[in-house]
Amino acid sequence: MTVLGANVLFVSVLGAMAFRWGPFSAEASGVAGLVAVAAMAVLVLAQTLRAGPVNAYRILGAVAAYLLLGLVWAEAYRLVALLTPGAFSASHPSGAAEHDFTYFSFVTLTTVGYGDATPVHPAARSLALTEALTGQLYPAILLARLVSLTTASPSSSPVAAGTGPKRGTP
Repeated sequence: MTVLGANVLFVSVLGAMAFRWGPFSAEASGVAGLVAVAAMAVLVLAQTLRAGPVNAYRILGAVAAYLLLGLVWAEAYRLVALLTPGAFSASHPSGAAEHDFTYFSFVTLTTVGYGDATPVHPAARSLALTEALTGQLYPAILLARLVSLTTASPSSSPVAAGTGPKRGTP
């Protein structure tokens, strides 16, 4: 499914829910939102990591992809909470409100973990674990890729810059 297709699906489900057309549910909206944000994250990340010179747009794309990953996890948490009431425990009496999943996601992605919200269902705990690992591995892998793109760039090689030996000379 393309990014455009995922976004059309997401907007269609939200529109149908707003106008109460068809048998669409909050679960369908959650899945559509998850797919749409994930597709956008994949598209931005693919453009960021493609071959070519590293520039400011690549760095901004990497930051945008990281933020989109946080939103993907937030959508996944919303879906788990919707399908499994009580999947999260919160220290404040109102429980986990919808906007709290974005907060929880970024606290988990950055591995800060304040402890004010806790995943208690196995599915929620698995998602939180996977997101924390992503939060640790993403910067390391991204930096390695961007460095390799920089060193592999034709403009950074000594031959391309005219400072190294020419081909065919002894």
